[in-house]
Amino acid sequence: MHLFIFCKYFKGKEEGMVGVYKLFVKNRKHIQQQIKINKTLIDNFLKLNVENRT
Repeated sequence: MHLFIFCKYFKGKEEGMVGVYKLFVKNRKHIQQQIKINKTLIDNFLKLNVENRT
């Protein structure tokens, strides 16, 4: 339903779908970056814990 409403903002349905796709791709890149950052933080945290124990 949201997709249909989003399409209405554009002149043609094809243009609307392109907009939705571009948004999806942009969000996917952002999510992938966040996952990479989180993984790095977790790795660093685990390394610190190991160093503190020894």
